[in-house]
Amino acid sequence: MYKMINFNFDKVSYLSKETIYYHIILYNRYLDNLNKLLIKNKFDFNISKEDIIRNLELFNIEDRESILFNLGGVLNHELYFKCITSNIDNIMDIIISKYKSYDNFKNEFKKIALTLKGSGYTFLVLDTSNNLDIINLSNQMTPLIYNFKPLIALDIWEHAYYIDYKVDKNLYIDEFLNNLNSKKYL
Repeated sequence: MYKMINFNFDKVSYLSKETIYYHIILYNRYLDNLNKLLIKNKFDFNISKEDIIRNLELFNIEDRESILFNLGGVLNHELYFKCITSNIDNIMDIIISKYKSYDNFKNEFKKIALTLKGSGYTFLVLDTSNNLDIINLSNQMTPLIYNFKPLIALDIWEHAYYIDYKVDKNLYIDEFLNNLNSKKYL
């Protein structure tokens, strides 16, 4: 079975412990549901979570949508948690190459994030041609389904910001992006 990845949330100053608690509860729920579905389908857990997408034909057709939803909930939260708690791959060079400055990237990322309808995530991805792109995906859809490599994930479900920011998505997005920029890896 897949296990929960532990993250150190102690230095995340722009999210309350209550908000982080709800993230962890939801992440665990997605992980538990995914594991149950995989066990039901006699999955042997020898491939990575990311490889499940490339092997969907291994699963009963009636379970595939639920597997994808819960798998997305796990993978998207894991990347989001990594973005808010620790260093990720050094990507500043490619960000600057495309957007000319971090401020330009931040403005473009925020502009796109604010267009997301309903719940979902905004991602910085490498597309199939290794070009950077910023995309929105609804609910728990993962960029991996399109063969994109997700580099940054911003959770824009209401649980991600409502306790701390109410309806001020702007401020939440700014704080997320400022947190990314304050780290040495960017």
